[in-house]
Amino acid sequence: MEIAENVVLQAILDAMTSVMAEDDPEAKTTRELQRVIGRDRKYIVEALRVLIEAGEWECVKVPRTGIDGSARTVPAYRPKAA
Repeated sequence: MEIAENVVLQAILDAMTSVMAEDDPEAKTTRELQRVIGRDRKYIVEALRVLIEAGEWECVKVPRTGIDGSARTVPAYRPKAA
């Protein structure tokens, strides 16, 4: 992503951060972020890459149940604690 897109990136950051409301502080997977923001996976991944490289967000592992019913940990993303 280009630096000239900083206004768009700020909008993405605002939207993604609003997903992380105090009543739901858990990190979100790319699929969960796609569902809430309404953008495709490629867009979400590129935005996350920029936010992580800027030190704004971090990747953590969270437990999720797969479609086959098995428990596993998957990558998820959240804003870094202030």
